[in-house]
Amino acid sequence: MKINFIIPNIPGKPTGGYKVMYEYANCFAEQEHDVVLYHVATIEKLKYNIPHWLRMLRTRLFYSDSKPKWFHISDKVKTINIPHIESKYIREADINILTQWAEVLDFSKLGDSKGKRLNLIQGYETWFSNIEDLYNSYKTGAKNVVISNFLADIVEKVTGERPPIVKNSISPIFQQKTPANQRPYASVAMLYSELGCKGSSYGLEALRIAKKEVPQLQVEMFGTFNPPPSLPDWIHYQKEPKDLCGLYNSVQIYMSPSVNDGWDLPCTEAMKCGCALLCTDIAGHKEYARDGETAFLAPAEDANQLADRLVQLINDTEARNTIIKNGLIEAEKYTLASSYSQLVTIITQE
Repeated sequence: MKINFIIPNIPGKPTGGYKVMYEYANCFAEQEHDVVLYHVATIEKLKYNIPHWLRMLRTRLFYSDSKPKWFHISDKVKTINIPHIESKYIREADINILTQWAEVLDFSKLGDSKGKRLNLIQGYETWFSNIEDLYNSYKTGAKNVVISNFLADIVEKVTGERPPIVKNSISPIFQQKTPANQRPYASVAMLYSELGCKGSSYGLEALRIAKKEVPQLQVEMFGTFNPPPSLPDWIHYQKEPKDLCGLYNSVQIYMSPSVNDGWDLPCTEAMKCGCALLCTDIAGHKEYARDGETAFLAPAEDANQLADRLVQLINDTEARNTIIKNGLIEAEKYTLASSYSQLVTIITQE
């Protein structure tokens, strides 16, 4: 098959949604499909902090091969930078795989002139869109595919049709290498982000509260942003860590304070590495996080209850071991081979 992946401008930092698209592009190419991946500099309905010409200059200077620095795209995938979504820049293909509401709307202006369209919906993208535009992106005539049941519920309510679900996978690089009982007591990892949907401010406050109850608390924090100001010395920050698997394997607990998330890849990565998962009780987490079984859950935007559950998880060894054991079993479900196979089935049935 001829397959086009249409992706917004190249991200300078690791991003979960892009990673999913890149992994699928590699899979199709390795199976000898003809894959072209387009990075689009400007998409009509998106707001940008810098003008189009400057974004194009950045792309030419730093990404002339149209490949991100942080992810290996197979040499079998042809990568192309294009300024806009226009017919003259994009070849005809059997299927065009898109993600992100604004590019789906932009691409819909081409109709099916470039081939069939698949909209991979990876989150409830209310944080940078208005509801009308977001819902319109579900109704363009593209085949909607979602990564979770809660997204399927939303799309079904808007369109009247329940979309197929292809759950995210966990990269095989993530494995349990250090038994939980050999990891430091009261050790916790957390992703830090400046995006409000990630809830990092609540996570930081919860850690400060928990530290008063558990003085031995040590935190490995990581992210793509600069560290938050005035971090205490018991919180160690790694910007864009080179060995994320090693980081997960160095702690007993992974905590996610997200407020709005479609899946939250670090949660399942950490589970696969043998961390006990503590996360917020939001729909995106509930695909794999069941309270008292595969995770401890706490209400979103509530630092006090998040701290209470963290202290409980630290102090209750039996419960923590149960969460770790069940989490490892749960994580085994999410393989790239399985997700890719499901996506191929959906495409070939179209």
